[in-house]
Amino acid sequence: PSLNYGNYTFWDIDGWDGSEPATLELEIGDGSGSSNASPSISAIADVSISENSSAGPLAFTVGDAETSASGLTLSKASSDETLIPLSGIVYGGSDENRTVSVTPAAGLSGSATITVSVSDGVNTVSTDFVLTVTDVNDAPTITLIEAQTIAEDSSTGSLAFTIGDEETSAGSLTLGKASSDETLIPVSGIVFGGSDGNRTVSVTPAAGLSGSATVTISVSDGVNTASTDFVVTVEASDTGSGTTRVESLVLSRQDKGAQSNGATTWHTEDKVRVGGSGNGVDAAMVIPFALPA
Repeated sequence: PSLNYGNYTFWDIDGWDGSEPATLELEIGDGSGSSNASPSISAIADVSISENSSAGPLAFTVGDAETSASGLTLSKASSDETLIPLSGIVYGGSDENRTVSVTPAAGLSGSATITVSVSDGVNTVSTDFVLTVTDVNDAPTITLIEAQTIAEDSSTGSLAFTIGDEETSAGSLTLGKASSDETLIPVSGIVFGGSDGNRTVSVTPAAGLSGSATVTISVSDGVNTASTDFVVTVEASDTGSGTTRVESLVLSRQDKGAQSNGATTWHTEDKVRVGGSGNGVDAAMVIPFALPA
């Protein structure tokens, strides 16, 4: 029997007697008696990675019956180009052995479908895989504080610094403090101010002491902690409470003959150098002492 289909008539269909509908598979060639087969591509498994990392290189193979593997063309697509931009999908390898590496945008998490396609110039086939980027708790940030030099019995005043965090609001971050010398700079002398991302710290050393100590300021989001250090140097005052600091004495010598024991006696003249100003100050002060003859 025959079957009419449009302008085509098909004769002698094996096994068909005309009593039931027939199903035909029609293959259209280029007149040479052969058709162009589609290329092939292997599957790529779904991948899960942490935020701010990359996947791959992930291996896959390509092939084609008529076209050499090196002559096949690869293309790419992402279902979420914000999470995974096309520039983050990079191919490698050669011939039939290929690779793909995927780098999501920094600081983002979520899932996207990656489509890898191969074409022989006529036909195109593709494979999909899902890339899942899991969220990671990022450490908070804190800016540097410069080293400070202050006079004894004074304070640094308010020193500005900023804090921040990717996941936690700045107002919810917790500050910590420490001193490498709590005798010179007690922890109670380290006082925070400010709010949100703009913070301050003032440092007041113990009274009457001088020296240097490292002050550590830390910030925590409850999981991760970051810190910054700065050195506070406390310079001693020229005068202390109730004490005169003598910078130099001018001494003169008395003759041995003036002393009954035959020793040479030295005493101060009328000028005594007091403090750091270098000015001579009259003083009614004599400091006698004896040196060997």
